[in-house]
Amino acid sequence: MIFPPSILRIRIKEQDSKGLGLCLPLFLIWPIILAIGILLAPVVLLAAFITWPKGTGKRLLLAGPYLFNVFCRVRGLRVKVKDKEDNVYISFS
Repeated sequence: MIFPPSILRIRIKEQDSKGLGLCLPLFLIWPIILAIGILLAPVVLLAAFITWPKGTGKRLLLAGPYLFNVFCRVRGLRVKVKDKEDNVYISFS
């Protein structure tokens, strides 16, 4: 099983300065997202039931798990952007 990222690290550095580093705890957001998902589940089920004869109901039901899978796959992503003046580093862990 794969797990979603728990920490987002951002570092912005200019050429002459020490730079700014931020660590954002993403694991604090997960209970909020879970509560929103539980509240929206009946609405999604009703919409899927209504649109099932048109063929879009199955895609609607699978949208949540697909988006969660994509977000979990972000774990370990590192982005480094260099310019003549600035350096930006973003890391999901």
